[in-house]
Amino acid sequence: MHASLRRRLVSSALLLMVIPLITGFLTGCVSGAKVDRMVVGIPGGEPVAGSAVANEKLRQSVSVGGVEGGRETYRLWVSQISNENFKEALSKSLKNSGIESENPDQARYVLSASIRKVDQPWFGFDMTVDTVISYILTEKSSSKVLLNQEIAASHTADFTEALYGPSRLRLANEGSAKQNIAKLLSSLQEFDPDRVSTPTH
Repeated sequence: MHASLRRRLVSSALLLMVIPLITGFLTGCVSGAKVDRMVVGIPGGEPVAGSAVANEKLRQSVSVGGVEGGRETYRLWVSQISNENFKEALSKSLKNSGIESENPDQARYVLSASIRKVDQPWFGFDMTVDTVISYILTEKSSSKVLLNQEIAASHTADFTEALYGPSRLRLANEGSAKQNIAKLLSSLQEFDPDRVSTPTH
């Protein structure tokens, strides 16, 4: 291969990589984790594999309470997971699993969440985000804590999914949050709220 042709190919490849970066910077398109990409399960579809839908004692009896620890995303900074979006994703996931109460005021239990850690890389071709989220399930009538569980999850978004780094980071955020919720649903599958005497960890 001639040197001039090789240089043109390299220049073209670099241009394809740089254009999305420049466009993203000029448009300020850094966005936070999107709700639908954090939701586990399909509305009206088959039950989530390994989810709590088979647990009759939790069926349509849980509402989502407060969510804390998240961060808002600023246009010229890095993608984050906000409290509002994570709460909505958690609520939709519970609904898809059949355990969210149709009327929050009539829910027997309240599930709250605290985003303890969102460990993000500053740069990289493949970006991995680790999340640690604490979940607390409380019986509404007695304020008794039935479940207190901290869950860690991880997700990697590779270079082929998004050329623009901040978009790739957002995908990693969303994937990690979704995996975290999925692990929660799995742990609730055989959870029996009537047999809890002390908070479980």
